[in-house]
Amino acid sequence: MCYNSYMTKTNELKFFDIDDTLLHTTALIGVVKNKKLVKRLTNAEFNTYKLNEDESFDFSEFRCSRKFAEESKPITRVINIFKRDLNSGADVRLLTAREDFDCKTTFLNGLRKFGIDTTRIHVHRSGNLMIKATTAEKKAVWVRRYLDNKNNNYNSVTLYDDSLENLRVFKLLEREYPEVKFNAFFVTDRKIIKI
Repeated sequence: MCYNSYMTKTNELKFFDIDDTLLHTTALIGVVKNKKLVKRLTNAEFNTYKLNEDESFDFSEFRCSRKFAEESKPITRVINIFKRDLNSGADVRLLTAREDFDCKTTFLNGLRKFGIDTTRIHVHRSGNLMIKATTAEKKAVWVRRYLDNKNNNYNSVTLYDDSLENLRVFKLLEREYPEVKFNAFFVTDRKIIKI
């Protein structure tokens, strides 16, 4: 990661979810039953939806980089926090439940139009993890990877997310890493709430 000379790197690790945390996005998740689409869920509905035994999710809209780049709207207060943290020298990452986009360049251009310097961040797509786990558990895998890396010396880790379940599982990591301070922020339509 490259830093300007006026910045010093801190021991802070900060993760920001993308959908309905950093940006309002329009992709919907399909619910498929007997090979037929039976309903479509918003990101908020997906966060609490429990699949029936004979159902599966269809994330095809979430892979469409053009839809992301053309239709996403900024959540200004969170983008401002993101930029502030990045400029403070914190190690800032995007952590999404999404899998890879169909076009990385189009996706990154979608972020750049909101002033996000994509040369200074990495996007972790927990949907790419081929493990049987919930979205929250997959996101926790990425947090562990950073905290377990002996080259890192983080004294605090923060997650901004619109899913209370993702934040709950994140906070459970405090038991594994008692020397690290965990900060969880729930992003809603109207405010940011520290958990």
